[in-house]
Amino acid sequence: MASDLPQQHKLRLVKHLELFSMSTLVAYLATRFFADYLHMRLYVSHGRLHLHHFLFGLGLMPLTWIASESAQYEIADVLAGTVTALVLSEIKQLVLQNWGQ
Repeated sequence: MASDLPQQHKLRLVKHLELFSMSTLVAYLATRFFADYLHMRLYVSHGRLHLHHFLFGLGLMPLTWIASESAQYEIADVLAGTVTALVLSEIKQLVLQNWGQ
């Protein structure tokens, strides 16, 4: 399928994949830095309810869709990478927590 695409479309696809990949990596590293090294946590109601960072990812999903629908593909790529990083980071925390680490 990719071999049937014109060269211009292949380059555009690579650009979108690069933006998505780089934003995923940067957002994941930033999330882990703030969570693990700076121990920044967001609590609601005086420390009783912790807002997990994947909720912020879920909150960014509509913005990602809006950017995509309005043909702002670069912004959509970066937002999609950020959403992916936030969700993957939370999955990592849940897996390690269940393994007792």
